[in-house]
Amino acid sequence: MALKISTQYANATAASASYPNGSFKNETAPGALDGTPLEKAWPDDLQGLLQSILVAAGITASGSADTVLAPQYLAGIFNLRYYSRVDYKVGTTVTGSNGIKYVCQVANGPASVIVDPITESPRTYWFTEQATRFDVDNPIGTIRMTTYSPHAFPAGSWLQTMVGRFPVGVNAADPDWDAAGETGGAKTHSHAPGTLSASSHTHSSGGITAAGHALTVAEMPAHSHTVSFETVENDGGTAGSNLDNSQVPAEFTANTSSVGSGDEHTHTISGSTGSTGASVTGSTATASNVPPYQAAYYWVRTA
Repeated sequence: MALKISTQYANATAASASYPNGSFKNETAPGALDGTPLEKAWPDDLQGLLQSILVAAGITASGSADTVLAPQYLAGIFNLRYYSRVDYKVGTTVTGSNGIKYVCQVANGPASVIVDPITESPRTYWFTEQATRFDVDNPIGTIRMTTYSPHAFPAGSWLQTMVGRFPVGVNAADPDWDAAGETGGAKTHSHAPGTLSASSHTHSSGGITAAGHALTVAEMPAHSHTVSFETVENDGGTAGSNLDNSQVPAEFTANTSSVGSGDEHTHTISGSTGSTGASVTGSTATASNVPPYQAAYYWVRTA
């Protein structure tokens, strides 16, 4: 319902293209009573318009007059944009009554489903402009790092990844690292019996190489060794007196001096010798591969 002023009041201005229902008219002189009368009907008509905006927008009147700083009727008009007779396409931007801009992510509107961007939770149909930019800058598969958990990113679904692992750049020429997402390596390592080598990493005097790991003399750190052996009958070294124990085999241990760090040397890791000349083998203890580090959370976007 809406008043037709031109028919409601004899002194109103007749209908025109600008005002199809007529418009108000002033008195020709004070007290002439030939202008449109100021009575209850027409301000109620205006109140009907204003109050219907609030009702349609789901806003309860505060009881205070509107101001520029607190415009409830304007907020109602903003909210009505989400309930208009227009379907919102992906990419449509609207400004909410809270002053925040929202960008449509999934088409919605009267023909499908009407979603209020201000109150939507969880976010699916509408993202804020900030969240939309974040969404574009972080496609699925993106990895981000934080020092806090949970992550609270404004868009997307994220899972913790790289737990207990270091990152390494993809190298198309290296089969171990030629694709994103490949994993490998170990936190510790040890060397095989009778060797000083390990297949998991390699060295040479010129730097890192791609094949079997063999420490050169220059690469070995300063260290010493304990040698264990037993005597049978008469055993002797290349210098000094024989070790004579013909009754019961005796066991002996000895430590080498500190060698390595570029000093040339040879040594036996461990073993035993006898009249038959047994071969000597041995292995190193388990050692850490971990360089200095600082832990952080890594997150990968999955949706």
